[in-house]
Amino acid sequence: MAFHWSSLVVRPVGSADLDAVLHLSASGGRTLTTLPEDREFLDKRIKRSVHAFYPEVSEPGNETYTFVLEHVPSGEILGISAINARTGGFDPFYTYERVRVRNDYEPLGIHQQIERLECHTWHKGPSELGSLYLLPGARGTGVGKLLSLARLLFMGAFPQRFEESVIAEIRGWQDAEGISPFWKGVIEPFFGHGFAKMDAVSGSGDKAFIGALLPKHPIYCALLPAPVYETIGKAHPEAEPAMRMLMDQGFEETNYVDVFDAGPMIKAHLGDLPTTRLPIQVKELKQVSSDETQPKRPTGICFSRSLDFAAALVGQAPDESGVLGVTPEQYQSMTGNTPSDLAYFPLS
Repeated sequence: MAFHWSSLVVRPVGSADLDAVLHLSASGGRTLTTLPEDREFLDKRIKRSVHAFYPEVSEPGNETYTFVLEHVPSGEILGISAINARTGGFDPFYTYERVRVRNDYEPLGIHQQIERLECHTWHKGPSELGSLYLLPGARGTGVGKLLSLARLLFMGAFPQRFEESVIAEIRGWQDAEGISPFWKGVIEPFFGHGFAKMDAVSGSGDKAFIGALLPKHPIYCALLPAPVYETIGKAHPEAEPAMRMLMDQGFEETNYVDVFDAGPMIKAHLGDLPTTRLPIQVKELKQVSSDETQPKRPTGICFSRSLDFAAALVGQAPDESGVLGVTPEQYQSMTGNTPSDLAYFPLS
């Protein structure tokens, strides 16, 4: 089935979406380890997200906000994304920092910079973007950007629910057989199991084993084989577009990498992001023609600044009086919100 961008809406996940989320998990396989193919786990994850949207939440805690991409005419769920309000907390967050230190001996004229990986444990860390996945049949339509940016638009509308700093861990480099050289060459000897199994255990919420089994001392990069060292901080090719998109929005590279595959971590300040600063209020919605006559590419995102969140790609900006044209499907998804809740974010 072909999916036109004007018929798709991002909204919070609900209890009725369990079977659809289970299907996404099965399709995502090893690329979606934070949502393992486990019905009981996913049911708890969805309920946790429903609770996260409660009005009583006034500061970041252990909330996980999960969003789905819905094809409105059919009700089919095509993608998923999430936000962790805070890293750490009940479950510590582990990361490696790339640290360079001087190593000098003046009598012999030796002046070196030695690089090492130092493990850090965060208990009240930044907010985190995660669990981004889009079914293969829906890719190439521009809706991946909608699924990713909708999270930032929600955060910008409710900054009190999140930390000022926000991170995204990017999937690390793997070879054609799906093997992570960093895991294989550095981490696996300490865990005794393959990457997929341990990543799945971590994704299910059990983090205690990481702190128990990770090397207790810094890892000196000069001791690593070149094929292993070269993958530190290198993104998986399939993750590069998502990383570029976030960096285009203002995220920057850091010295931190994932403890399993050494994938890069990028970071931003929520208040500095365009998704927080640039949205303009929409005063009224009007229905326009269906997707057959929509522009080839959307100009922006219409979204609701409410807990009954919805976000959709639109083909034109609001006119001078603040009126925005949307398709009947989009109108159906947005009209539960008062006009003061609606906003438009330009994509360029």
